[in-house]
Amino acid sequence: DIETINDIAEQIVEEKTAKLKKEINEITKFKDETALEIKNILMKVEKLENNFHQLQTAILGKIGDYGKDINKIAKEMTATQETFSKMVNPVLDSQREKSKKESGETSPKRKKIRSSGVPALAPYLGF
Repeated sequence: DIETINDIAEQIVEEKTAKLKKEINEITKFKDETALEIKNILMKVEKLENNFHQLQTAILGKIGDYGKDINKIAKEMTATQETFSKMVNPVLDSQREKSKKESGETSPKRKKIRSSGVPALAPYLGF
């Protein structure tokens, strides 16, 4: 009888232990799967961080290039303005001298101011 009781007790313990082992295996499997998923998520986050860093670097590079281009344009505009003034100023000076000479040689006498108070140039100005 004691053997029978021992056999029955062993069966009960084995059933309970088998259930417990099965639950432990499921928990271990869940832990391993979760650890793998977390690892994959961490890799994706790291990849996103790298992409974000590269994007920031590219944007800052473009902003720097933009600033350099603006400076180049400003220098080119200054150079163009200087060149233009060097070309135009002598032409304007000679034109002014020519106008002064012509006005000095054929300077018409100014007409007197009309009684209305408008100068004699009024017809030319649209008065």
